Amino acid sequence: QGTLSCAGDLTVLGGDITGATDGDLTLHSDGNISFVLDDDDDETSQKFYFYNDTTEIASLSESGDLQIDGDISISGNDISFGNGAKITDGNSYITMEDTGGAGFKLVLNTQAVDQDSLISFAEGGTPKWNIGNDGNDSDKFKISHNTGGALETDTELTLDTSGNLTCGGSATFDGGDVIINRASGADTQIKLQQGGTTHFCIGLDDNDSEKFKIHSSTSIAGSSDFEIDSSGNVEIGGDLDIRG
Repeated sequence: QGTLSCAGDLTVLGGDITGATDGDLTLHSDGNISFVLDDDDDETSQKFYFYNDTTEIASLSESGDLQIDGDISISGNDISFGNGAKITDGNSYITMEDTGGAGFKLVLNTQAVDQDSLISFAEGGTPKWNIGNDGNDSDKFKISHNTGGALETDTELTLDTSGNLTCGGSATFDGGDVIINRASGADTQIKLQQGGTTHFCIGLDDNDSEKFKIHSSTSIAGSSDFEIDSSGNVEIGGDLDIRG
């Protein structure tokens, strides 16, 4: 029992190098790197530690969990997982695929409450567009355009948990149809607002024989300023001024 020092190489032909029961086994290199098998009584499981002088830089548990405090450099092209998922380096892009046929899901999880989970699309190291969940704003899904990598600044599109969509700028549709559909018994309408105040409503009044209406109010229900019924009859709530 003691310390073994060797000026040259140490070769073990078969057998094991074993530390004392409930003791550590430590291997020191010529520099600051050391390798420690921790077998202390207070450990629930054994761990293999890597140290730079007295600073832990990595550890490997007996269950296979690996913790690395620095960068990971992989010379190969693939990272494969036991469930069949694989990440492939395609030089200028990365492909993530499910090779087991069970489907693929990417989860961005923050352990802290009211924190954002997001992806930033950067150019030259500077974020340009950000997309994700704003944990500080009722978990709304947002797309933002800023260099700070934040969702709550310069938000261009917001979708809340009720399905309400807010667009920060103009919406342009090139071709295709715009469909607004609601369950029977509910009005389908577009509200025109300024500063958060509704001035006009345009839409279908499901409670009035499905008439198309324009109403200078917060809802198209009830009397309106302009309406067309399913037979094509037009009714105007005020004066008709024809110029020309």
